[in-house]
Amino acid sequence: MVSPCFQGQSIGKTLIGSTEKILRQKGYKSIEMSARQTAIGFYEKLGYRTVGDLFMEIGITHIAMQKYLM
Repeated sequence: MVSPCFQGQSIGKTLIGSTEKILRQKGYKSIEMSARQTAIGFYEKLGYRTVGDLFMEIGITHIAMQKYLM
């Protein structure tokens, strides 16, 4: 999570993009993660899709999200 005072500056987008690039270089075909429910829209804009149902993790509602890197 990017600190709220730094959100809206493309820091999260840059971090995700860099991570995806490294994973592609290493031969990974997809990435899956747990996203806070409030961040679903952010990840969907980056090409992720929800997988399964909402669940609680560390007291916060999350959902699994996945993206194919090919």
